[in-house]
Amino acid sequence: MSVGLKGIVGAAFVLLSGPFLLFSVGGLGKIAWFGLTGEVTTGVVSTSDSRSGGSRGTSAVPVVSFIDESGQTRQVSGTIGLRKSLNGRQRLTHAIGTEVRLVHPAGKPEEAVFADGKTIAWMTFTALFVALFPALGIWLIRSDRREMREQGMFR
Repeated sequence: MSVGLKGIVGAAFVLLSGPFLLFSVGGLGKIAWFGLTGEVTTGVVSTSDSRSGGSRGTSAVPVVSFIDESGQTRQVSGTIGLRKSLNGRQRLTHAIGTEVRLVHPAGKPEEAVFADGKTIAWMTFTALFVALFPALGIWLIRSDRREMREQGMFR
């Protein structure tokens, strides 16, 4: 079986972007699963935490404080962060003092994740954007096979 350049590039797109797509969709699935089978609570953004982004600098993620079912105060960091703005100030996806919806498995508040509209919208946008690459890869593979079949190289 022979493969053309389009097929190789298409396969690379699928193989390299596939794990990122699974990770993105998995995060949304985790929120949905915890929302259906776990517990829902709310918390308030109390501060921000800096996360290193490697060579791209740091990003600020919101930290939410909430009280679990046993009355203990807990904190959880968000997964979506924003870089510094052009004027050098840290930007947050959620302003300090904002109330945020959280979900977690029953009896495991330490595993809480953000389940508010902004987080879900960012994660959905990311998943849809990443899905473009495997889709383009599949299109390239199919296009390559069609061209080779027309040239009589592939049956």
